[in-house]
Amino acid sequence: MNRFYLFSVLIFFIFSSFSCKDKEVIENPPVVVDTFKYEVSKPISEVLGVTHAGGRYHFTPKNFLKEGADTIQFLGTKVIKLWFSRGSSSGMQDAYFYNSTWPTDIKSLKELAQTDYFKQIFNMPFSTFILEAMDVDASYWKAGMPIDKQLAVQTEFYDLTKYLLQTYKNTNKKFILQNWEGDNALAISKIEPAQLHTALDGMTKWCNARQEGVNKARKEMGSVGVLVAHCFEMNIVLPDPGTAESTVLVVDSVVPNTYSDLYSLSSWGTRLPGDEYKLTAKLNYIASKAPDSKLYGPKNVMLGEFGRDEISGWNASVPFNAQSGELQRVSIANQIKYATEWGVPYLVYWQIFCNETRTGVAFTKGDNMQNNQMKGFWLIRADGTYTPTWNYFKTLFIENKTVKTQQPKI
Repeated sequence: MNRFYLFSVLIFFIFSSFSCKDKEVIENPPVVVDTFKYEVSKPISEVLGVTHAGGRYHFTPKNFLKEGADTIQFLGTKVIKLWFSRGSSSGMQDAYFYNSTWPTDIKSLKELAQTDYFKQIFNMPFSTFILEAMDVDASYWKAGMPIDKQLAVQTEFYDLTKYLLQTYKNTNKKFILQNWEGDNALAISKIEPAQLHTALDGMTKWCNARQEGVNKARKEMGSVGVLVAHCFEMNIVLPDPGTAESTVLVVDSVVPNTYSDLYSLSSWGTRLPGDEYKLTAKLNYIASKAPDSKLYGPKNVMLGEFGRDEISGWNASVPFNAQSGELQRVSIANQIKYATEWGVPYLVYWQIFCNETRTGVAFTKGDNMQNNQMKGFWLIRADGTYTPTWNYFKTLFIENKTVKTQQPKI
């Protein structure tokens, strides 16, 4: 038996062991989609969305989840992204603190969807809700995902999906359930080499169990005039400045062994002037690694998070002004250009109110931060002024020209 043959057998064994093929969990194996056309044109308000999560200031007496959602609706988009986690008793309270008292005993994502806070939001006239849906925390799967844990995840996502399909039937709403930045959750630098296989295998099985729950509920309910889809997100895709090619990346190590409806890139390596064009290569690379989706076709990759802080390249003591705002707007406009020319199903800007304070600035829950304390990931500054990017978005949504995108086939 020659060395090449032995090496081939070894590689096959290693990669086969990463896949989630347990018959107890996988009821609907991946399928190769037909080559019929998924690409369509849609108004940009149905493709370009805005996130609301963890803002450090507010302006009204409304509960904070509703304040942000109302502001995003006023902007003109039909796509909103929100945090949706039962990972800790304080998780939702931290994300939407002001004028809010979130339950501390939420035991499932279905229960979270049934809170008055989310029922109020889901009845708003958005067409698409992208939910950062975390069932426990971002990385408990690192310790492995035996069958009982896979089945628990599958059941939770089945219950949530069935609830959404039943409750919002015939509304034509879309609910996209996604994870948080896979590479950051994996945190490869903190994993001992001996545990790497377990962590990658755990992430793969966790992702597929989530998808299985969604699949099972959709199959059971049939076509009911509402869509629930599952999405798997990553946040490092080469080329990225300073990223070694030897780094273990989720796009290479996990994505090919999954079969999600959608895949998402959280992109912060394309925000600086001259780097925006890299977005096209990143989207192409993910599409080459991601299995085709029966729901969204071969270009089933969305831009789940993109943006630019207003102080990039600026001394932290320099105030926000027309020049800093224009630098931000140009970066955002360029990223939108490349993403829509590629044809992403969705792209979502981070975010409506800034959630990050500058280095050395302390934040206490309930504080209303000031402009000079924030990094500037926003459309509305802490002093209530609109950024040039807000005005740019407002114009886009008023004109509402069509852009290339992917239409799900239900």
